[in-house]
Amino acid sequence: MTGILRNLFELFDRAERRRLALLVAVMMVSGLLQSVGVASVVPFLAVVSNPETIHTNRWLAAAYLRFGFSGDAAFLMALGALFLIIMIFGNGMNLLTLRLTARVQWRTHDRLSQWLMRRFLHAPYQFHLTHNSAELGKGLLAEVTHVIEGVFLPLARLTSLVVSSTFLTILMVWADPLLAVIIAVSAGGFYTVVYSAIRARQRRLGEEDSSAKTARIQISNEAIGGIKELKVLGRQSFFLDQFRNASERHAHANAEHALAGHIPRFALETVSYGGIIVVILYLLKTRQSLDEIFPLLAVYAFSANRLIPAVQEIFHAVTQIRFGSKSLENLHRDLLGPLADTDEPLDAVLSGSAGGTTALGCHSDIRFTGVTFQYPGVSVPALRNLSLVIAANTTCAFVGSTGAGKTTVVDLLLGLFPPTGGSILVDGVPLTADRMPAWRRGVGYVPQSIFLCDASITKNIAFGVPDELIDHAAVIEAARAADLDTFVGALREGYDTVVGERGVRLSGGQRQRIGIARALYHKPDVLILDEATSALDNVTEDVVMHAIHAMAGQRTIILIAHRLTTVRDCDRIFVLQHGILVDSGTHDELMVESTTFRALARA
Repeated sequence: MTGILRNLFELFDRAERRRLALLVAVMMVSGLLQSVGVASVVPFLAVVSNPETIHTNRWLAAAYLRFGFSGDAAFLMALGALFLIIMIFGNGMNLLTLRLTARVQWRTHDRLSQWLMRRFLHAPYQFHLTHNSAELGKGLLAEVTHVIEGVFLPLARLTSLVVSSTFLTILMVWADPLLAVIIAVSAGGFYTVVYSAIRARQRRLGEEDSSAKTARIQISNEAIGGIKELKVLGRQSFFLDQFRNASERHAHANAEHALAGHIPRFALETVSYGGIIVVILYLLKTRQSLDEIFPLLAVYAFSANRLIPAVQEIFHAVTQIRFGSKSLENLHRDLLGPLADTDEPLDAVLSGSAGGTTALGCHSDIRFTGVTFQYPGVSVPALRNLSLVIAANTTCAFVGSTGAGKTTVVDLLLGLFPPTGGSILVDGVPLTADRMPAWRRGVGYVPQSIFLCDASITKNIAFGVPDELIDHAAVIEAARAADLDTFVGALREGYDTVVGERGVRLSGGQRQRIGIARALYHKPDVLILDEATSALDNVTEDVVMHAIHAMAGQRTIILIAHRLTTVRDCDRIFVLQHGILVDSGTHDELMVESTTFRALARA
């Protein structure tokens, strides 16, 4: 439990810790008022059972004279009213506790969700290559909620119940120490034995629930993402079986967890009825008259009415915390584990202003100087001692067979990986990590597979820009440069046409041109196209390449290509083989001088 508390406390910021301190203070006052409310029933019932107590008890007699009561009945009514006021005020404090708990709960939920989203989005690219999207989705959508509802709320409820139960126990000790100790040891020992028996099982159930949730998300994502192929191949049953298995494990873990929290209640309720009889017999034996027994019995009845459910709730909260401990560990690892994070403030990231607004352009050249790169866990370098120069405002291409290192060059240029050795310079200045955000703002990137969201063409071109900040003139200009404006003009809703999830309502060429327009929206100095036309037919490829070559001389264009027809008009072509630059030149020069290039052309 100590580790759980430490992990949870480390997730709270300074403001939340202050709110937690206030919440604990309110809980203590609430618990004290509950005990005072129960204690106040003693003089009330003592007077009811024996009105002479008003004059024989020095405290009651002093109150009677101080406030000038005219008779015993009036004094009794005043005591009853005082008892009710204390109980009402105590319940009001309970309501305040619930309100404060809810506010801390949802503020913390919101901040942790934003913090986790920020960590994932600003994590190194290598992190996303080694983590399944289902794991990340579960962290964002399930783990935060599970930690708040399965660890924080039970812990808050546990704190409140422990405080109130402690005050009630003190009251019972004051009434009869021996009886209070017997009851406390019996009930506490009973729950301790039961919890010791199931704590390891609760932990295992929490781990099973966590893995089952990941599997459910992963299977559903894969099945829905590949629905077209699934229907054609008739393989729906495979994913249904996998989903059924994960769903059954998820249901089993939660059902068993829910049952475990309530197991002791039924046994304790049975014992409680017998305990009431034992308490009555004990009081009859140790007290001289019914006048003494009646108030004490009332104290224990009122205390037991609150204490027995409270002890059961404490047990249930502890089992919930144990069940949710795996989710807490996962969240703690994701938020505070050894994951490189951005130094940019969260508010700037959320507002889209992170890192300033000035883009780093290319005015002279881009130079690779002895660049080597080796992927983690791979024994052979992807690039070896690569040295080359790309002049500004020229069009160049990287070609080579699969595994030659072409995409690795792009990944290094985009700053997705730092070089293992050597350096990349832009206008003679090394492209270091602190300059990378500004460099990326000056680069347009078109991948082979364009991601489109289920939104309008305008929003897909101005991807990630808030609606109120979209520059519609820049959208139209980018669409024209990508040879997209004629197609959009023929649509009934024009740029407001919704493209469907992943652009299912568009052809491959249309999706690709939206990708090019997106890359051009911010008017980049450098445009990188990573096999952007490899999935297109020849006619569509000609249209897209026409749009690309129309921009030649206006910006630096870098092409990665399999088809050599797409690089024919490039100013310079770099030929890679097994991560090594083997040749470079124009298309015509390489056809004459390079056997590797000619082999690629024949292929």
